[in-house]
Amino acid sequence: MNMRITFEKLRDKGACLLPLTVFSKEWPEGVEVSLLSLKRAADLRLNLDWFAQHFLSSSEFVKFTGATSEAREKYNDETTPAWERFHADSKSRRERYFEITAPARMRRSEELVKAWKRSREEYDAGGTRSGPLLACEGYRAAEAKAKKRFKEETAAALAQFQEETAPFRMRFFDDTASSWKRYSGVCCLFLWEAIQEEEKGARPQ
Repeated sequence: MNMRITFEKLRDKGACLLPLTVFSKEWPEGVEVSLLSLKRAADLRLNLDWFAQHFLSSSEFVKFTGATSEAREKYNDETTPAWERFHADSKSRRERYFEITAPARMRRSEELVKAWKRSREEYDAGGTRSGPLLACEGYRAAEAKAKKRFKEETAAALAQFQEETAPFRMRFFDDTASSWKRYSGVCCLFLWEAIQEEEKGARPQ
């Protein structure tokens, strides 16, 4: 069975608001992964490296990263001036975003510290082989809850930041279009190859 990607899967993997918005507008019912859909994702400037990291197995991701390393290095070199210009143009908006979201970020950090201490106490008091696993699961649940709350509390500020910086982002896309086309073309081919390998391995022999 071919891999199918939905809004919910991307959200659960921690995708940010902007790519989620782009994805849901293009594929409201989700999309089956194919070389064609990967190329369309690249046209939409969706992050193929992020997708590979979160949806490939660790072994296939390592292969993908190695196969695309030369192209990635060239892309980064070519687009550094545009990145620096984007960050300079959006600096004041970015600082305002971090200022507005600082209380929520502090709450998230405090919740994670408490969860970590609680998991350590549960682990130390476990006395059984299942103790570490249960403690780890407890921390992960608390972490997921804290991250979800942070996203909800900062959603409006993030949306405002993205709206205000949209002109700078579009300028960056325009300035790096040819470099992105070359790099994403390489990524699509190796990413599709990795996905096919995983599907081949998942089929019953």
